[in-house]
Amino acid sequence: MRSFTPDADERSSGSWRPSTLAAAAAALHEDGVVALRQVVPPGPIATLCKKMLDDIELATAKGRVKNDFQGIRPPPCQPWLSADILNNDWVIAVTHAVLGDGLANVAYGSNTAYPGSAEQVCHADGGFLFPGLAHPSVSLVVNVPLVDVDLANGATKLWPKSHLWLNAKDHSRPTASELAVFEAAHPTERALTRIGDVVIRDPRLWHCGMPNTTAQPRPMIAMIHNKRCMIGGFCAEVGSEAFFDSHPVLRHRVEFVPAPIDYLLPHHSMASWCQPRPARKPTNPAPATPMAPNASPMALEKAAPMAMS
Repeated sequence: MRSFTPDADERSSGSWRPSTLAAAAAALHEDGVVALRQVVPPGPIATLCKKMLDDIELATAKGRVKNDFQGIRPPPCQPWLSADILNNDWVIAVTHAVLGDGLANVAYGSNTAYPGSAEQVCHADGGFLFPGLAHPSVSLVVNVPLVDVDLANGATKLWPKSHLWLNAKDHSRPTASELAVFEAAHPTERALTRIGDVVIRDPRLWHCGMPNTTAQPRPMIAMIHNKRCMIGGFCAEVGSEAFFDSHPVLRHRVEFVPAPIDYLLPHHSMASWCQPRPARKPTNPAPATPMAPNASPMALEKAAPMAMS
């Protein structure tokens, strides 16, 4: 996995130099995954990590955790929202370079590897919009680990370059024989990260959650940056509108709900996933279905839940 760390000049200017940005975008195009090293300050991560570990304990006690990798959503309300995580300029510069103008974040969730978790089946979170065409990325998953991630606590297993491989019968669930053919040319990797790192991947990339052999859950923030033509959205608490409308490049597709938001409910942890935006019909009314063009983000969300690992 190619990785990029801002050098002294880039940190001084607060932005990637053009050659670095182009190289990071090329890595995503070619490999389907890239790591940005030490681009999130440790303070906001520590604050959110403590809150989420407390929430994980609470959700577990309430019986809301149903599998080894279920994401417990980060609190979508103040004082827990951090621009260093949600509006990170280092990250947005890379996703914008790949996806272009009209960039939208349509999810704010998490992936948690619980102690004693088993290995997940290899899968992709998204497919090809057009069968037989290895098209450029239209969506990118942005993962921000809240703890150091190593082999012991479940570093995600990745199949670089699989986002462009067209030879699987069902790209979302490759068979053992298909994996063997692919791995003969392209070895797997593990996403080893430190606090402050970010991993960005194409949702078509094959990956799987791995066992957490430690005594502590491994929480990791998951966001999805989409091209303007893709649907999606998530809920946040009323009162956070100004925060989510504060970045000049990244738009957050948010439906605001009255406080207090019970963000640990499963449907608040979902987001629409990489579906083409329905074309608007020239006449009214629009079809009364969850995929109607004027449907709320949460209605769209219920129609196409996000796959996480």
